[in-house]
Amino acid sequence: MIWIVVGATGAVVLAVGLAAVQGRVRIAPLPAPVTTTPAVALPTGRDWTAEQLRAVRFETALRGYDPGRVDAHLASWADWLDADRDSEPVAPDSADLTLPMVLRGYRMDQVDALLDALATLVLARTRTRPELPAHGPAEATFGPDARDDRAS
Repeated sequence: MIWIVVGATGAVVLAVGLAAVQGRVRIAPLPAPVTTTPAVALPTGRDWTAEQLRAVRFETALRGYDPGRVDAHLASWADWLDADRDSEPVAPDSADLTLPMVLRGYRMDQVDALLDALATLVLARTRTRPELPAHGPAEATFGPDARDDRAS
């Protein structure tokens, strides 16, 4: 009885294989891969707004950056973008940032690309500021004639 089932299964597989080779069975190609989030185009140069930064979403990976830490760091960047430019707020420092890896975290390549773009943004904004004078205030006095206010 088992030989009949094995023989019938083999005959069906052979018939479908021959039909596929002859072109009678149309097999559709695999579709393009689907991402979990829509792509957000990152602005270039000085065109960033805090709303655009808050709208950025990352895909998750099996191992990636801790979403809580990334979101907190990006919130500080959004606050910097919202800040008053006249007061010259200090941009968040990403150079020494260490983001822990976790299971089901943000994709590292996407987060790294965004942090690189933010560093470029800081450079673009600081290059357009007027240069500060090389000397200190005019009333500053240095040397043996300088008055030490700490002594009194």
